[in-house]
Amino acid sequence: MTSDGIARLLLDGGQVRPLDESEAVTAALLASSAGSARRSHSSVWDAEARLTLCFIICIAVGFAVSALFAWHVYLVSSNQTSIEYLGNRVSASRMQHRGLVFRNPYDLGWKRNWEAVFGSGPWYTWLLPKYALPPGDGRTFIAY
Repeated sequence: MTSDGIARLLLDGGQVRPLDESEAVTAALLASSAGSARRSHSSVWDAEARLTLCFIICIAVGFAVSALFAWHVYLVSSNQTSIEYLGNRVSASRMQHRGLVFRNPYDLGWKRNWEAVFGSGPWYTWLLPKYALPPGDGRTFIAY
């Protein structure tokens, strides 16, 4: 008897009667679990394949996040935004053709750059919320 037949009818003391809702759900679950027991060998491989796929995805995402983290550490250390980086690269290339050396005017050295971005104080407090205002008025900045 198929799961549809089980869901519609039940032998109750020799009499056929319709199933109520909870009995229909139970019958459907029993029918589906009986079918999955027959596929037990393929489901083990499916679990291994899923685990391998999850591992590969985690490695790829971990690599991407690590690359973004390294990129932002470089940007903070050189006191630039990503847009400034592109502009500074063009300026450095032009100055190199003239025989000059380009220097970012806002690069104060890695330690002062990190303090300019995250505030002064111990490094372990940099990611905590602070109420102190950054130095300057927002239009003028410290340059070397």
